[in-house]
Amino acid sequence: MNVKRFYGKTVSDAMNQVKQAFGNEAVILQDRQVIKKRFLGLKKEKIIEVIAATEEKEEKREIVQKSVQPVPQVPIAQRPNPGAKAYQPEQLERIVRQLEAQGVMSDTLKHIQHEMYPLYYKREDERTDVELLEQALEPLLVNPPFRNALKEDTTVAIFVGQTGVGKTTTIAKIAALYKLKKQRTVGFITCDTYRIAAVDQLITYSNILDVPIEVAYTKEDYRLAREKLKHVDILFVDTAGRNYQDADRVEELCEWLGERDDTTEIVLTLGLTAKESDLLRVCEQFEKLHVDQLLFTKFDETKTIGEMLTLMVKTQLPVLAVTNGQAVPDDLLQLDRYSFANYFVKEAAMGERPSVRITKPNANV
Repeated sequence: MNVKRFYGKTVSDAMNQVKQAFGNEAVILQDRQVIKKRFLGLKKEKIIEVIAATEEKEEKREIVQKSVQPVPQVPIAQRPNPGAKAYQPEQLERIVRQLEAQGVMSDTLKHIQHEMYPLYYKREDERTDVELLEQALEPLLVNPPFRNALKEDTTVAIFVGQTGVGKTTTIAKIAALYKLKKQRTVGFITCDTYRIAAVDQLITYSNILDVPIEVAYTKEDYRLAREKLKHVDILFVDTAGRNYQDADRVEELCEWLGERDDTTEIVLTLGLTAKESDLLRVCEQFEKLHVDQLLFTKFDETKTIGEMLTLMVKTQLPVLAVTNGQAVPDDLLQLDRYSFANYFVKEAAMGERPSVRITKPNANV
C-alpha cells in the first residue's frame, strides 16, 4: 500500500494531484484543512491536506496492513464510512448538521450521506453546500420532485387528507391559479358536509372566482355532481377531513369515490405541523387509494421541514405544491430541487428562511 499526503489551495487542487499520482484507483483516507507556515513561520495560510492510498498489486494483504502506520485509524483499502464523523470532510459535516437541525431522520440522512460522499470526491470544481445537497437528492427523489401542476390530461382533481390540514383553502388557491393564469374552466364539488363551515367556505370561494359548485351529501349526490359539472376543464373535489390513520375511514372514502380513470388525479394533502410518524401512517393508509401527488401545507407554521423530505423519499411521489399562508391565491410556493435544498442549507445557517424563491443560475431542475 502506497500512502501519500497531497496539499492544495482547494479540495479540487489536491484531488487533481491525487488523480495524477495514483489514478482512478486511489482510495481517499482523509481530508482536512491545515495551517501551512511560510517565511520562517511569520506567515500562515490555510490549505487542504488529502491523504490518499493505492494498493500495489504485488504486495500481500498482510504486508499492506503493516505499511499503513501513518493513518492506522482508517480501514485498509476502504473508503471511510460516510457516517463516521472522524473522517467526514468539513463540508459534508456542515451539511449533515444542517439537515439534522431541520429534523431529517437518521435513515433518510444515511441515504443522503451515501450519495454526497462520492459526489464530493468526484467533483471537478468547488460546489456550494446547496449545489452538493441538490445533486445528492437527485437519485433519492422522483424526477421532477416538484411537479407544480396537475397532469396535462387531468380533468378531476380529488384532494384527500386529515382534518384541519387546509384542503379547502388550498383547493381555492390551485383553482384560482388554473382559472386566472392558465385560462382553464374549473368547478367545485364539496363532500365535506361534516362541517358546515367547510361548505360555506368553498361556496364563498366559488362566488369570488365565479365558478360552479355542487354539494354532495351522499355517494349518489357525488355521482350526479360529477355528471353535472363534466363540461368544465378541471373539477376540484374537496373530500371530508377525517382521521385517516383509521383504515376503515380510508375504505369508506374509497367506496365513496368509486372507480377512477386516467384523467382523475388524487392529491394527498399533509400538514407539516404534524408529527413525522403520524404523517407516515397516513401515507401508508392511503396507498390503497393510489395517490398521484403530495401537497404540503403549513410550511410557514413550522421551523423544521425534515418530515417533508422524508415523506418525499419514502413515498416516491412528486409534490403538487407547498402552501405558506392563508392568502388566496398568493401563498403558494412552487419549488424545484435546488430551491428545496436551499431552504435546508440557508435556514440552518442563517436561522431564518430565504424570503424569496432561489433559482439555480443557468439551470433547469
